[in-house]
Amino acid sequence: MGRRQAGGTRIGGQRLVPAPLPPADQVTIHISTCARRSDREKWGDTAFAEALARAIRNLGHKADLFFSGEMPSHSGAGDVVLRIAGPHLDDTVPGVPNLVWLISLPAYVSHRALARFQTVFTASAALTRQYALEGLPAKYLPQATDPDLFNPKRRPPDAELLPLVFVGNHGIRATRRLIKAVAALPGSQLSVWGDGWKGEIPDRFIRGTHLPHADLPALYARSRIVLNSHMNHMAQLGMMSNRSFDALAAGALVLSDRVQGFSAPDLPDLIQIDDLSKLESWLHTALDAPPASQVTRDARNAQIRRAFSFEARAAAIVNTATQLLSLGVHVPYPFTAHTARRETSGAKPVTLEMRDDAAPDNQHPVTEAIQTLDQALAAGPVILRMRLSDPASMPGIDSLPLAMLRAALAVRQILDVIARRTRLSGLELVHDAEGCGTGIIHPMMPDLRKAQALLKETGADVSQEAAGLALRAQRVIDQLLSPGDIGPILQPRRLTDADLVGVLRNQPLYRRDGPGNDLNPLKTHVALWPRRAPTTLSRPVGVFLHLYHAELAGLFAERLARIDAPIAVYVSTDTALKADQIAVHLPQAQIRVMPNRGRDIAPKFVGFRDAHSAHDIVLHLHGKRSTHARKLDGWMSHILDCLLPAPEEINRILSFFKDIDRIGIIAPQAYRPTLRSSHWAHDIEIAEELRFRLDLPAPLPDDDSLNFPAGSMFWARRTALQPLLDLPLSVSNFPPEAQQIDGTLAHATERMIGVVCLEGGFELMRVAPNGDKTFPKHKLMPASNAELRDWLERPDQTRRNEA
Repeated sequence: MGRRQAGGTRIGGQRLVPAPLPPADQVTIHISTCARRSDREKWGDTAFAEALARAIRNLGHKADLFFSGEMPSHSGAGDVVLRIAGPHLDDTVPGVPNLVWLISLPAYVSHRALARFQTVFTASAALTRQYALEGLPAKYLPQATDPDLFNPKRRPPDAELLPLVFVGNHGIRATRRLIKAVAALPGSQLSVWGDGWKGEIPDRFIRGTHLPHADLPALYARSRIVLNSHMNHMAQLGMMSNRSFDALAAGALVLSDRVQGFSAPDLPDLIQIDDLSKLESWLHTALDAPPASQVTRDARNAQIRRAFSFEARAAAIVNTATQLLSLGVHVPYPFTAHTARRETSGAKPVTLEMRDDAAPDNQHPVTEAIQTLDQALAAGPVILRMRLSDPASMPGIDSLPLAMLRAALAVRQILDVIARRTRLSGLELVHDAEGCGTGIIHPMMPDLRKAQALLKETGADVSQEAAGLALRAQRVIDQLLSPGDIGPILQPRRLTDADLVGVLRNQPLYRRDGPGNDLNPLKTHVALWPRRAPTTLSRPVGVFLHLYHAELAGLFAERLARIDAPIAVYVSTDTALKADQIAVHLPQAQIRVMPNRGRDIAPKFVGFRDAHSAHDIVLHLHGKRSTHARKLDGWMSHILDCLLPAPEEINRILSFFKDIDRIGIIAPQAYRPTLRSSHWAHDIEIAEELRFRLDLPAPLPDDDSLNFPAGSMFWARRTALQPLLDLPLSVSNFPPEAQQIDGTLAHATERMIGVVCLEGGFELMRVAPNGDKTFPKHKLMPASNAELRDWLERPDQTRRNEA
């Protein structure tokens, strides 16, 4: 790394050609953080980046900020990008040198992704050493502060001194053991500002849920002791947070939990504590002593200024940026078309064959094909015969990450050919026979289809589309492909299926975008009213019940007994033992044992696909238990109260199907805790694959227009579901069960139930039992089925799911 070689310099695996050094005043550092422009004031990283930008300007250079989802505006000379990475590592920006400063460890980060940066600064000495051993251009750069902003002089006149202060949020990643220990001490004089503390410490210690950054310097300047409690990963990696440096610069004494490997002998007033049993004694000694004098507080500020100021960090960053600019290093573009070849008259073209599948053995990526093509192109004219795989079939792969990686490698291979298309004398495309459809349906399938379609384009400029596909494929490859050339292709991972969709989109794991402010269409529902007479049906109702939790069979037996109409019950479960337990409560049911894959969706739409044809009206149910969120404990009861309420109200539901032909699905009234989760989440890529297979002409609706039965329990007219029932899905299309909460074929199909219903010309209507008081402003109370039918047919009754 960094060795000077013939023809240029090699940094981070790239051969560079030296370029003239721009004048110092042309160096512009474009700084980004994980914050979006709309919420930047809520992020401490924004103030951190602004302070660094000021320090860079004070050195005579230029600096500006851009935010998550944005691209910087290049000045055209001396541009360098600096990513300040907290919980998320963003993409590199092509065309300029890129630096990253890891002030925390992102939720997902890989060697390949970091290797795309020309310099990797980290706030951990241990991590820097590890990265350097792995061949990354790593440099140690601790966090810092602005000693002019955080200064003892910021203390307001006559303001009382606060004994113990902590400013920071509590959460899953930040359990703050030290703060809880201080709060538990008798007579504690703790003052806390931050979100998430309710119920974690006594209310008397909570001074506010948010403190504006502009108020922080004055608070620290009037604090005797500022506590610093780190996220576990920061403490373990040795990343001392800037909270310590802010407080010391303001003149406070700092008590921090132990940050492994961090040592600063020049900061004697930064105390790290390991043994919490000594906490009470230490605090008594510190607080019984006289408050620090102004001289002492000023000395602490001077200590920080010497080694932990943003001026020092700015100098290191500018020096590195200047060096990279002088070497002409930059991040390459994800897709660049080659210049057309000059035909050599009389030369006979060579025919080469290639496949788009770049890892056919699931063990090693094949890179020789492109290298062979380049060698042939350098020698003379080439006709390429390329065989395209069936995106819908990946037999032998029973892992969603491996399926995504295989597809990403294929996309990259196709785009490499597209980049060289103008140099080819001919391109012949051969399609593999349509496969058997086996293999997991995954989020990269639409990308592979789009890449293959671009390959067929002739004469059109596909650079923009190709660049977008290249970037998405690059993210997946960077995250999943092992960095070495030996061993399995897939590196160990800790990401869920939904997380991998976030990787594909460059979407932070902490960000859960959903529908906008208008949730009213999801709240609108019909209040059921009793109908004494049973509804006469030409065929029995088909009840399709999936019971992974067999102990719920008795509850469902009681609910189903309320249906005053002929029914046929079909139950799926995953073991013979459970089937026997279920049969005790539902002896009339047809019970099938199926693999535990695809939650309740695969058993109904695959396992009992054949049984649906015997019914005009169906009821889909399952024993729902949302173990990942306690707030959803009442969801199943809510759904059953809506779909299987009193017998007279069930009669009313069945009468709707008989009297109103356009009703396709009757779903439960929206459950309040799930309202803001009723969107595509991490499922639209797989939904796009389903749309392709369903041959739906209309684009998928956006988040605000999507309407589906969240929880996948509903009454339905069978013809409204028929397109999904006709899909030749198999259990192998669903990933193995791994307690996924999103990002799988089952979750995408749940949403497509609503899409297919409305695209078929039917309506999806929500209902609630008589007397329910949820969402009273959005309750419809028709006096008759005819009145309800008229309401559904009104021109101003806008259908959801319109894109």
